[in-house]
Amino acid sequence: MSIYKELNDVKLDVSCYEQEPLTALEQKQWEQRVKSKLRPRRKRLPIKRKAAALTAAALMILLAMSLPQVSLARIPVVGGLIENFNSNHNALQADYSSYKTAVRETAENEYGKLTLNEVLVDADRLLISSTLQPAQGMRFDYKTHLPVEVMIHGERRQLSAMSQSVQEDDGSYTVYGDVSFSDLPLPENKLLDLQIAYHTVNRGAQSMTLEQPWVFDVQLSAEAMSQDTKTVEIHKTLDLNGQGTVTVRKVVFTPVSTLLYFDASEETQSVSFKLTSIRDGSEIPLSTVTLTHEPGTASYARFWSANALQGPYQLTPVDGMDHELELGSGLILE
Repeated sequence: MSIYKELNDVKLDVSCYEQEPLTALEQKQWEQRVKSKLRPRRKRLPIKRKAAALTAAALMILLAMSLPQVSLARIPVVGGLIENFNSNHNALQADYSSYKTAVRETAENEYGKLTLNEVLVDADRLLISSTLQPAQGMRFDYKTHLPVEVMIHGERRQLSAMSQSVQEDDGSYTVYGDVSFSDLPLPENKLLDLQIAYHTVNRGAQSMTLEQPWVFDVQLSAEAMSQDTKTVEIHKTLDLNGQGTVTVRKVVFTPVSTLLYFDASEETQSVSFKLTSIRDGSEIPLSTVTLTHEPGTASYARFWSANALQGPYQLTPVDGMDHELELGSGLILE
């Protein structure tokens, strides 16, 4: 009897594994994995073929989301890494070891023990990974968030912060943070003095202020990230087919993301961008777009990491609601 026949006859009892709905982070990770397997479209498909492709993609996502939780992000080796939170189309190959700082300091209060695991500086933001062990009797789940507040050299430059809580097998929670800043100037020594604090626990519309917040004083180096970051100055204005104009100021390529800064005219109310490799036609996935008309404040679009040395890239403005609707020819990033 072959080993394959023997394996086919093995009976597995999976009843001991609890099946739970995927968190928002896990849904995002599976969606990116599915998208990475789909070949980039070079031309529009006929309606019937397009419908079939969308149906197939939807079935793949539903299948992935219906798998038992134990087969997804509950594997201990996966939990807690910043690479997990910032997963992209190359998530399995992502390795930020050279750029992130391992802290592993623990603070404790009435809500539990919080360990600050890793911190990474990326252009205008910080990515943070922490682990919470809730105190006995404290209610915590993936819908509960820990907003983070960051001071840099004693100053508050923070614009916004996002968080995600992911339950681990041992009952603890990995708490991810993504903190954006108005600017992130680096001193000559490339060392950042940070105070990272968690003052509140949020669940839905409810917010609880902690009597003893979790506070960490951290110094981290951004030298490696700075050395591997390339900034391309553009300063070109693009017409959006009668829907206003955008002036592309610059593009910042880092090992973690690609950041496009632009200014939009008052007539421009909705705009986004596509970033495509001219070499193979592959599209760099878009992460977020922020459009503002405030004087002195640049709008920006963040993509997943694109290697500047593997360019050139085609940057194309598109409608903010319909990414298939191109607004002009765009420009080439050399």
